[in-house]
Amino acid sequence: MHRHFFPSAYDYARSGDRTADGALGHWRHADDHGIFGGHISGAHYNPAVSLAALLRGAPTLFDFLPYVAVQVAAAIAAAVTGKFITDGSVPIAPGPDVTLVSAFLVEMLFTFTLALTVLNVATAKGTAGNSFYGLAIGFVVVCAAFAGGRISGGAFNPAVGIGLSVGSLFTGTGGGMVWLYIVGPLIGGALAAVAFKLQGNENLDGYHCRKIEDQMRSS
Repeated sequence: MHRHFFPSAYDYARSGDRTADGALGHWRHADDHGIFGGHISGAHYNPAVSLAALLRGAPTLFDFLPYVAVQVAAAIAAAVTGKFITDGSVPIAPGPDVTLVSAFLVEMLFTFTLALTVLNVATAKGTAGNSFYGLAIGFVVVCAAFAGGRISGGAFNPAVGIGLSVGSLFTGTGGGMVWLYIVGPLIGGALAAVAFKLQGNENLDGYHCRKIEDQMRSS
């Protein structure tokens, strides 16, 4: 669909590194995602964002399902690999004394913000060919990690939530909250698609989105 920056927000949110260098480091990690994979796959690394794109008109369901399958499989493979390399995992869970409602809302709202930003700067006809989509998406994820990471755990991505939960199950450090990191972000992604259309973008059908996608892949 597009080349964009998807930092590992959970790494940043859970690392305890709150310095500007830490934030920029995770942003650079996002830059690598866009540079090395965007022109090949369209940079679909988040099932919630892929769902938002599906509901706004592209990709098709036949493209969406393989994307999600690979996203989840890759997350689980990363958890298994990390377990064998480090003999540990990065547990993901809401912060101490955080209610489930608060954690759920943080996952949903920040994923909504992320997905709506992606749809507007990377799939809308009015912003086609812009040079700022990476900045916009990258800043959203960094802000989400800063503001919400210590509340919800900072996944904002069902694949990330599944991968870290699987890793936590291996080491007995958690994993029981995986539903939170699936349901919250997926609802946020779906709501983003609705908001995108309410903004007056209904006329941007699948054909236009695929045309923008082809242009970005060839650039």
